[in-house]
Amino acid sequence: MIPAFSHYLELPLGKSMGQDMNMTMVLAEFDLKNKQLTLANVGQHAYPLLVRNNQVETIKAKGMPLGMIPSIPCKTLATGLKSGDLLLDGITNRTQKRTGENTEESSHFHQFISNLPTDLSAQGVVDQVIDDVPAIWLTQKAEMTTSH
Repeated sequence: MIPAFSHYLELPLGKSMGQDMNMTMVLAEFDLKNKQLTLANVGQHAYPLLVRNNQVETIKAKGMPLGMIPSIPCKTLATGLKSGDLLLDGITNRTQKRTGENTEESSHFHQFISNLPTDLSAQGVVDQVIDDVPAIWLTQKAEMTTSH
């Protein structure tokens, strides 16, 4: 399903966008019956995070941005899901620091999300993360100050 969707977007994007333009996104398909997540990362540098049993795992699905090179098939990555898993995407951009070519996850953020209660609703997770944003920013600022 995901490769077909990305191919559907690729054609109009290639025609409507100017030269040297592209689109990045992460597409996710949840199969609740088989408890499986299929991801296609089309050019995003930030990877989704999976929290399971208080451990944070980066789901490193990689791919080319849409519209950059026509007709490149979209690669997918599948992973099993378990009750209590927490999947985070989107907010990771704000919690990463760039070091040369590598993107390093904030140790504070990883520790923070690994300790979230497993019975939180999606809104509860959002509220907790928003409440912790000032602490993430201060930790990163301190890490940057001490590393220079």
